[in-house]
Amino acid sequence: MESVPRSVPHSPEAERAVLGGMLLDPARIPLVQETLKAEDFYRSAHQKLYELMSSMHLAGDPVELVAVVEVISRGGKADEYGGLAYVASLADEVPSSENIGYYARLVSERATERRLLEGARSIIDMTAGGERSLRELIEYAESTVYQIGQQKQTGDWRQMSEVVDEEFIRIQQLANNSGDVTGISTGLVDLDKILAGLQRTDLIILAARPAMGKTALALNIARNVALGGHGVGIFSLEMSCGQLVTRMLVSQARVHAGSVRTGMLSRDKDWPALVDAAEKLYQLPVFIDDTPGQNITAVRSKARRLKSPHPELALVVVDYIGLMSGDPGVSRQEQVASASRGLKGM
Repeated sequence: MESVPRSVPHSPEAERAVLGGMLLDPARIPLVQETLKAEDFYRSAHQKLYELMSSMHLAGDPVELVAVVEVISRGGKADEYGGLAYVASLADEVPSSENIGYYARLVSERATERRLLEGARSIIDMTAGGERSLRELIEYAESTVYQIGQQKQTGDWRQMSEVVDEEFIRIQQLANNSGDVTGISTGLVDLDKILAGLQRTDLIILAARPAMGKTALALNIARNVALGGHGVGIFSLEMSCGQLVTRMLVSQARVHAGSVRTGMLSRDKDWPALVDAAEKLYQLPVFIDDTPGQNITAVRSKARRLKSPHPELALVVVDYIGLMSGDPGVSRQEQVASASRGLKGM
């Protein structure tokens, strides 16, 4: 079966409308800049013209037709912008700049569709290459689509009255269910008194010097949350699944870790405690991924994939953030900061 060639998604009319609107009403340029980047335009001439007008606006220069044409003429590369006559015609094609936001969204949507096509082609090429495992292919596909979607997630201003209404309803609900813990209990009484439990969208970082018990505390909280009927996902970038579960077994059974490592376990006390702990942990909705060196994109993608069949998932633990991989072109501090922002956005 022959594939039917399709044109690349783009809207030349919308692109011209955006550029013409910017020439007609430069005051609306910031509105366009919130939605579009130069690479969102399909035609290279439109990309260059958008970059030029944006830079002129940033410099405080007038972004009017005469001024823009003058700058292009001085550069001696009018052909790169489609020609002086073409630039002059853009303002004539737009009767008003009133709908410039709508046209900007159209250009943005077509650009996202093109990125999806490019991502799909790269997924097809990687799959056809036969050099990656099925798991790696799925993770790459999820990561590719997820990154494209994230590029267009933007927030906007919200009026205080809207937020007040939402928060007042939330406070009323808390008052109807008043208590020391309004979120998910950590199982640690003193910590719950401070935090009122784990709250939705919270990013909590356990910071301390090495060998101070950060992992042990995180695992205890994870176990207690799971005992409360909530799902828990654990990304273990340092220890294997077996090591992690052994630590949880030892903690639950209250058996000395050294006895487990050496196998010196008493039959009358240690073994019954371990069997009882194993039965309790066996039933818990805890999921562990011990793939080393994962980046923030993989972590977020896997967390979303876990959430889909397990809607009870309420806590994700990453042990630890310092072992997450990142962009090798930036400093380690910037890599960790980027991972922290990504985790907060989960």
